[in-house]
Amino acid sequence: TDADIELARDARAVVFGFGVKCPPSAAAAAKTSEVDVVCDKVVYKLLDEAGDRLVAMSPKHRREDVVGTAQVLATFKARKTASSGEKSVRTAAGLRVNDGRMEKSAPSDGRSFDGPPTFRVMRGDEEVYRGPAAALYHHKQEVQAMNAGQECGITLQDFEAFEVGDVVECIQVLLESPRIVTVQGGGVRVLAPDETDVDA
Repeated sequence: TDADIELARDARAVVFGFGVKCPPSAAAAAKTSEVDVVCDKVVYKLLDEAGDRLVAMSPKHRREDVVGTAQVLATFKARKTASSGEKSVRTAAGLRVNDGRMEKSAPSDGRSFDGPPTFRVMRGDEEVYRGPAAALYHHKQEVQAMNAGQECGITLQDFEAFEVGDVVECIQVLLESPRIVTVQGGGVRVLAPDETDVDA
């Protein structure tokens, strides 16, 4: 009804109708108020639509994954020439990748990431740096990734105080959508990606 459209407009909500048609006056009011109206005679289609909309409205969850670890074997000076022609010298760390991959960019595999990888420098149990990489090198050539067993060089954006023995971790921050589950008796629930469905 027109009253439902008015309530949905004020609440920024969606109107769902089961087994009914939207009256012309309400449809006109919905168009004017930019309110979505979804009607269907199949209740499960409405539940699926409601679930999809809840997922789209819910914030994504951030999950940190350590995708690679490496040990600092040595330090050296790395020279770089910017596109403007300006030359700079930074202290770089020579690394051996022990596990996983060191990645300068997030992979293009369909998943959603919160920006490029972050690098964490650990000195014993102490975190001494956390931030992005400036460059990743292999035989003086810039690369995007290095695998376990390989050696490479790295410069970080705001850190040069490497020490031999430091551990450098490559961290990807994955953005995960919540899950929708059907509850007993009808309806849906929104669960965090790692939340257990108690009704399952």
